[in-house]
Amino acid sequence: MTKNLPNLTMPPYCSTLIGVLHGVSDYFKIEVSTPWLFGGSGFAFLMNVHEEICPSGPYCWDMRETIRRIENLGIVMSVHGSYTMNNSLEERQQLDALLIEKLDQGIPCSLSNMEHQLITGYDDTGFLTAQPWAPQVTDFPPAHLTFGSWEEIKDECHVEFFSFAKATPAKELTVIRDSLKLAVDFHRNPQKYSHAPYATGSGAYANWIKGVESGHGSEHGNWWNGMVWTESRKLAVKYFQEIGTKYPLFAAVTEPFIADYTQIAEALYQVSDKSISSEKKIELLKEAQQIEAAAINRIEQLLPMMG
Repeated sequence: MTKNLPNLTMPPYCSTLIGVLHGVSDYFKIEVSTPWLFGGSGFAFLMNVHEEICPSGPYCWDMRETIRRIENLGIVMSVHGSYTMNNSLEERQQLDALLIEKLDQGIPCSLSNMEHQLITGYDDTGFLTAQPWAPQVTDFPPAHLTFGSWEEIKDECHVEFFSFAKATPAKELTVIRDSLKLAVDFHRNPQKYSHAPYATGSGAYANWIKGVESGHGSEHGNWWNGMVWTESRKLAVKYFQEIGTKYPLFAAVTEPFIADYTQIAEALYQVSDKSISSEKKIELLKEAQQIEAAAINRIEQLLPMMG
């Protein structure tokens, strides 16, 4: 027997959290654009980097404030715990039963174990999990999670589970204001979002530079951080463009941010290139760090005008 949630699919973003949210918003028929998902959730402004530029940077951070912003978009994201293989079989089976109950009710669920994945249904042996980059990439993350054993991820199991419900979206100005407040907070209060050896905000840039200086700039982690954070900054550009379109009076205000985040995205994309020298990568990262710090200062000055 196989149980599938119809029309629950996941687009192939580097930022797999947004891929999950996009799939959920489509499933619930919530009319929200991709830039609005990136920007409104705050993810467009997040950067979290390990001091050795580990590819886990985009996933190992405190999501609580982002989850609050996601609700502004019309999606309630509920957390159902964090698990490792130290959890007992009984605990894992209880979680399996909870997720099965929700899927039977037509409630979409997801997991995060390095990458975020939608749980699209289940069969007799386990959960069916969306592979964000299939059919191009099918060896990771796994397309199935065996009930009880979770054997597909047991070698590196630090997994969180979520479910989703539809809510009334906040007013657009509330979405904008709250997301920009979070953008500032990522930089002003980074300790709220991650801890050493990770860092957010300007500390993320410092860690990235440190990692390149330590010889990690040509590794897979550098490339993957570059891809994820380039994507987020590109969508920050589109978010500001959408704000200017929705609110023409804001168009002149958003223009400098469009220019800033375009430059940042271009710099980070170059940093992701394994063939670029360490010296050039450090130069680009320092340039992006300065541009983003100045942009955050201007966002902070703008917020009082938004109520």
